[in-house]
Amino acid sequence: AKALDFSVTGVSGSGVIGTPSYMSPEQAAGKRVGFATDIYSLGAILYELLTSRPPFHGATPLDTIRLVTEQEPQHPSTSSEWVDPDLAIICLKCLEKGPVRRYTTAQELAEELERWLNHKPIKARRAGSVLRTRRWVRRNPLATAFVVTVCIALAFSLWLLDLANQE
Repeated sequence: AKALDFSVTGVSGSGVIGTPSYMSPEQAAGKRVGFATDIYSLGAILYELLTSRPPFHGATPLDTIRLVTEQEPQHPSTSSEWVDPDLAIICLKCLEKGPVRRYTTAQELAEELERWLNHKPIKARRAGSVLRTRRWVRRNPLATAFVVTVCIALAFSLWLLDLANQE
């Protein structure tokens, strides 16, 4: 671990300590950290074990920190098709951006992994369609603007067509 001064670039705090690829978003942003940060780091290690690469890696440490705070990790199965879907879900739950959406304790994570090892149903589930949509919108603002514009234009056209039919 090493101390890096990112105060000039807008990252809060006077410096960040740790390896950027394994930092939680709150740690990378210089915010208060807790047990959830450790869960995130364990998830980053699990991700690398599953995919042979860290969840985020930029050209520079600052680029990596930006990726950690702004982007969602790719699904582990995109790098390796042999990854068990339930294990990928466990890993991605550890890598949630919001600390409250991660496992609460390492014991809870250990119990989930134990369930997976024993081929029992896991408690974590794939993110719902609303959350996936919100993430897509955040990742693709131009495409979102295009889709919204097309929908508004279509609705307006249908309204005009209905108005013309009534006359």
